[in-house]
Amino acid sequence: MNTACKEAGLPSRKLEEIGSHFRVPIYRERVNAARMDATDEQILSAVKDRGTQGTTAIAKSLRLSNRATLTRLNDLKSRGLVVEIGTGPHDRKRKYALAI
Repeated sequence: MNTACKEAGLPSRKLEEIGSHFRVPIYRERVNAARMDATDEQILSAVKDRGTQGTTAIAKSLRLSNRATLTRLNDLKSRGLVVEIGTGPHDRKRKYALAI
């Protein structure tokens, strides 16, 4: 759990003792930038090298499933590294580009 928090850029968890119980608060506010792994870097590189692409094209170039690629793209989008171009979240023709 500490490793996951650290990779997400969140503070480490603390155990708080409350009588005979304990509580584990998990914070949403980041204390530093989330870590990039090799797959995230490959996705960013693919978008940079080949320009605006859809989920399927990125997945095929990296030999990932569409679902795994979409999950990664959503994370990169929430971190402000890529932008989504399309009419909405259910647009089958939506594409991704690097955020500038």
